[in-house]
Amino acid sequence: MQDFIKKIRKIQNFLNDRVFEVVGNEAVSHYEKSFRDEGFTDSATVKWKNVKRREKPRKTKRKEGSRPLAWDRAKILTQSGELGDSIKFARGSDRSVIISSDKEYAVYHNKGVKAARGKRGLPKRQFIGKSDELNKKISEKIKQHINKLTQ
Repeated sequence: MQDFIKKIRKIQNFLNDRVFEVVGNEAVSHYEKSFRDEGFTDSATVKWKNVKRREKPRKTKRKEGSRPLAWDRAKILTQSGELGDSIKFARGSDRSVIISSDKEYAVYHNKGVKAARGKRGLPKRQFIGKSDELNKKISEKIKQHINKLTQ
């Protein structure tokens, strides 16, 4: 009976403390993967709209000191990598995990911006949001941790 009570306490401690770290790390990893995949995965991956620099690459000679032509083929939202690297998690006050980015422009890329009269819009290139795939990953990770605690 004592062994059973110890296991229950270990599980309770995990669910009260460490589970937030497990969920947060799994979420950040999943959302960073959006940048590598160039698309967001809910139940399936929805690829981002291509960028003009790929559709019509530069054909002019490169001036000394200018960006290399490989930039034309660069990943869609990863020229500097700052946006993908800015994804963080924090424990919420209501037993939740909050995923966020400190980049002001993150919301514009994630939701898109409709074109205003005479201005260019910004296509939606979601990288954070509700994801069935992420929920499955989190559930599996929690099961793995609980199984380790009960062995």
